[in-house]
Amino acid sequence: LLAEHVHSLSSAPPAVSTRDTALRCILDLVGAAVAGSSLQCSRAARDSAAALFGKGEAAIWMTDRTVMPIAAVIANATAASALDLDDGHRAARGHPGACVVPAVLTLAPFAGVSADDVLSAIVSGYDVGVRVAAAQNAQGIQTRQSGRWAALAAVAAAASLFKVEPPLIAQALSIAGVLAPNQQA
Repeated sequence: LLAEHVHSLSSAPPAVSTRDTALRCILDLVGAAVAGSSLQCSRAARDSAAALFGKGEAAIWMTDRTVMPIAAVIANATAASALDLDDGHRAARGHPGACVVPAVLTLAPFAGVSADDVLSAIVSGYDVGVRVAAAQNAQGIQTRQSGRWAALAAVAAAASLFKVEPPLIAQALSIAGVLAPNQQA
């Protein structure tokens, strides 16, 4: 059902109010990334990601470096969350933008999609991440890690961006759920 929901979110452009909210989320996240990009943790993430994954065609924000897409997503997400200025969602008890926006903006050039497709992908990622996080029993969890729902959010966003069909979305969500950091519920 979740895979079908993700697929349905990307089948039509977002409503104007949703589009405006997604644009604000992008601006907020990029601003947070600019502010955090000069910190030691951001420099370490850039250097480590480049060393681990090597050169490629994906941009690391606020630098002239290009690396493999996974490395750029890691570096860009780290810069975005470095100062803890990135957006937060109360129901999620976390920051969905840091996992969704860098993934979408880094992968969009490889997907050959429109601006509306980019916004739909961001909406899909936020929707899934916040829904999964909010569905947890807040009284019953022993940790506030966002790793698991953040991974599901990034998968939903990427699947939406690349117009993936529900069976493959379901597989990707399953893999993310198994391999993402544990969040006890």
